[in-house]
Amino acid sequence: MANDDRDDDDDYEVGYRKPPEHTRFKPGRSGNPKGRPKKPPRSAETFEETFARVSQRTVSVMKGDRRIEIPKIEAIIEQMCAAAARGNVGAQKEVVRLAMQCAAAIAASRRETRSDDQTETDHAIIERHFRRRSGVPHDSEDDDDGNGGGGEDA
Repeated sequence: MANDDRDDDDDYEVGYRKPPEHTRFKPGRSGNPKGRPKKPPRSAETFEETFARVSQRTVSVMKGDRRIEIPKIEAIIEQMCAAAARGNVGAQKEVVRLAMQCAAAIAASRRETRSDDQTETDHAIIERHFRRRSGVPHDSEDDDDGNGGGGEDA
């Protein structure tokens, strides 16, 4: 060939699907730099945080003859209870399920609070109180051990 004595850079043949080097896309650069902007990054907010934020936004509802603002979650519960009262069986099942779930959660919370707040001394005092009320004589040894009695029975 006639061009064998030239460098490979100068020997580049421009033609179909072979653009000149200076017009090729540079690595890491877009071919359309002024094109559609990228989407904003998704927030790091969890589903629970999003749900809490959205459900606490207020909506206007009519209560009787006046308009009031209540949180969205409250409006949803009101609508579900109203549908259940009108005879919607699906809504009735869901309201009963939610009521039972809430009751169980409240009962569990109360049990945790009671057990966390009461110390061994509290238990001993309560036990001594019930023994006195029931008429069971208390042991004199319980009073001598210094923890208020009832330590052996626990």
